Amino acid sequence: MKSKCVFILLTLTSCLLIACGTNKSATPGTNEKPSTPAMQTEGFVVEKSTKAVLVVNPNLKDNDKNYGPIYFSNTPDTLEIGDKVIISFDILMESYPGQAEAKEVKVLESHKPAGADLTEAEALEKAMGSTNVNSRILSKFEYNHDTDSWIIETKDIMGDAKEIKIEDK
Repeated sequence: MKSKCVFILLTLTSCLLIACGTNKSATPGTNEKPSTPAMQTEGFVVEKSTKAVLVVNPNLKDNDKNYGPIYFSNTPDTLEIGDKVIISFDILMESYPGQAEAKEVKVLESHKPAGADLTEAEALEKAMGSTNVNSRILSKFEYNHDTDSWIIETKDIMGDAKEIKIEDK
C-alpha cells in the first residue's frame, strides 16, 4: 500500500513538472511558439500609404490559389509602387480588398521583356501615377511587342474595366 502511494505521488509530481516545463522553441520573453506564415501571395505594389501597401497580381488564372488584392500593414518603408513582391502572412481579413499583416516581404527583381525599354516596375509606376486611374485593382498587365507599349487594365469593385496604355519610352 505504501509503495502504491509513493508510485502515485511520483507519477503526479512528474506530470506536474512536465506540464510546467519550458518550451525551448518559444520566442524569448513570451510563451508563444514562433509562427510560420501559412499563406503567401505574389504581386505588384500598386498603392502605398504610411500604414499599408496594396498588392495585386493581375495575371493569376482562375485555378491559381488567388487571395485577390490585399492591403498589407507591417511592410518596409522602402517598398515603392511598381515593386514585385512575395509577401507571407498568417491571417487574412476577408474584406475587399483583403487586409493582412505582412510577416515576411521579399522584393523580386523587376522584369524587362525582350524588346521593352521599361521594366514592369517602371511601366506600372507610370500607369498608377496617371490621373485617369480610378481603381488600383489590376486585371491585366502585359507588354505588347507589336505596339511597343504596356497594356494595363483596371477593374473597379463593380467589375467595370478601364484600359491604360503606356508607351514604352
